Amino acid sequence: MADGNEPPEHPSDQALAAGGSPMASILRPLRFSARSFMRISVVIPSYNHSKYIESAVQSVFMQASDELEVELIIIDDGSSDDSLEIIRECLKSSPLERTILIEQENRGAHAAIMRGIEHARGDFIAILNSDDAFLPGRFAAMAEKLDPSQDGIAFTLVE
Repeated sequence: MADGNEPPEHPSDQALAAGGSPMASILRPLRFSARSFMRISVVIPSYNHSKYIESAVQSVFMQASDELEVELIIIDDGSSDDSLEIIRECLKSSPLERTILIEQENRGAHAAIMRGIEHARGDFIAILNSDDAFLPGRFAAMAEKLDPSQDGIAFTLVE
């Protein structure tokens, strides 16, 4: 982990310890609290994308604002190129309050995404592939359309 902090015990961790399903982390309700801002967890599964990962990470950094608290969770899935070194360097200048870097041996994108979701604390979760990038203002534009009292899935067009 980049910030050295262990995530708080999560209900899915308790479920796993009790022999439950790891899916509990996905099924937990993602709801707003009485805050005036929303929290968004971004999960980046990374594997051998040293050419693109810096752009992906920087595009997440640009999403935070007074109304949006963004956390970044990167799971390096056993990259054999320079991805991990580039990620570490990017995280040194993170403007986000919470960043997590998890290193694991290669298990595939689905396993990396699931592991990242297990650590997410946000009201909403966004998955960003390590060879993609968010356009500036993406989360702010989506937040205007989201109704925190309802469950839903939000998406945007791809450029």
